[in-house]
Amino acid sequence: MKKHSPLQGWLNRTDPLCSFIKLENRPANHEFGGFLGIDLVVPVHESIGLAPETLENTWQTVNKYVISALELIDSDEPLWLDKEEVQMIKETLGEPPTFCYPIYIFSAGDNNNERPVYIGRTSSSTSRFSNGHIVCTKLHHPQYKGMSKRLYLGTVVLLADDKEYQPLEWVHPFKKAIETLNSVEAQLIYDLKPELNLHHKNKTNVTIPITPIHIQNFTEQTDFLNDYMCFPP
Repeated sequence: MKKHSPLQGWLNRTDPLCSFIKLENRPANHEFGGFLGIDLVVPVHESIGLAPETLENTWQTVNKYVISALELIDSDEPLWLDKEEVQMIKETLGEPPTFCYPIYIFSAGDNNNERPVYIGRTSSSTSRFSNGHIVCTKLHHPQYKGMSKRLYLGTVVLLADDKEYQPLEWVHPFKKAIETLNSVEAQLIYDLKPELNLHHKNKTNVTIPITPIHIQNFTEQTDFLNDYMCFPP
């Protein structure tokens, strides 16, 4: 499983960092929609080994990395880095922190019969899966006998007014990032109505609608939910 970083384009010298530095001038535009990028998938029985992660920890780590990098190269607005600056940053700070994968989806079935059975979001510094998620127990029900059972992890990316990508880790203030994450979870549950979820299926609990959420499956293992458009209620 390979995780990606929202800062990788900057350090690869393919994108400037102005989109991060000037956040006050380019807030996320929820009417442009957003993306749920599913990068990681594991069989449910392997989920117990997943490390804990939260949006708060990743948000703080990404911001700290950028601030430290700017201090290191003595720059306020590094639109582009040169090779020497990239080398200095990586030698001093290491590789950039990866995306947080705060949305997870349990599924059952295969190919065209694979369906989401539970959608949730990580919100704790301890892994939801280390001691066995309650959904894992419910998937032992006879109705799921013989089915493949998987856990997918996704990251959330929005669009700014200039149609450029706006990872959730770049949304300021942090309170707005959390509110957006909560709305993404509620919107997905309301639209897909996974059978093991108890909340959000029958009531609109979306405070920040995103029109639409485009789900993209990059796992290269299945086509589950790939190119699915999830519209707000």
